[in-house]
Amino acid sequence: PLLIDRLDWIDGWPVVRAGAGPSEGDQPAPVTSFDTGGMFDNGSLTGWRAARGWSVRTDQDAGGYASHTGSTTEPAYLVTAEKAPTAGVRAQADLRVTAGAAGLTFAHVNRENNVVAWLDRDRRALVTDVLIGGRSRGRSVTALPAGFDFGTWHSVVAELRGTELTVQVSADRLGDPVA
Repeated sequence: PLLIDRLDWIDGWPVVRAGAGPSEGDQPAPVTSFDTGGMFDNGSLTGWRAARGWSVRTDQDAGGYASHTGSTTEPAYLVTAEKAPTAGVRAQADLRVTAGAAGLTFAHVNRENNVVAWLDRDRRALVTDVLIGGRSRGRSVTALPAGFDFGTWHSVVAELRGTELTVQVSADRLGDPVA
């Protein structure tokens, strides 16, 4: 069996479970799979709702991925076919932006009610927004570092817990954010 407990760093020192000490007996494992979505590794858009212009491609680094080849003047949504979550949500995607912008749409009810986070090549920024009734309820634009390479894959992780939205952009999933 694997014997490991969470370490919290308090005053610069590792403390097992914030001072609660080592756990006893079986503990629930961390979540390692997704409830909705997919990896596109099967070469199809099965399980997704998509407008025309979406296709699945493969890349040596990314494996299967979805690509939009339609009009770049309007947002093009690729949404999981499952019902929108009713509680907190975590969305994650590996993104590469060759032109325009690409990002995540989550807590999606419809085009006018959702949360979005995207990498905007023209603004050289991470942009987040909450849309309710088709109106922005707090768009935020965060500049990306000067050397940010939009042509390489980046991990974008967004978490919505209650009314708090956190978005992280990194070169990998190792917790070393660039934004």
